[in-house]
Amino acid sequence: MTEAMALLYLIPGLITAAVTFALGRRWRDFRQPATHPVVLSVIAGMLWPLVLVGVVQFASIALVTRIARSHHRAAGYSLAG
Repeated sequence: MTEAMALLYLIPGLITAAVTFALGRRWRDFRQPATHPVVLSVIAGMLWPLVLVGVVQFASIALVTRIARSHHRAAGYSLAG
């Protein structure tokens, strides 16, 4: 049971660390590269539940914004003021 719980925490953590590292290399600033990209990826992997909550929160805000814009356009309003 303990091994299963450890794997349930470890596997998503490894996936999160790998994705964070890959995205960090893809979206890096070439003029000022990060000094410790591996450390950041390991920390993100250890805190993967918080990363998951942040991703879900960002996606829900993007969805609500998209719905609000489509409703406002249909009604003839502008969100820009």
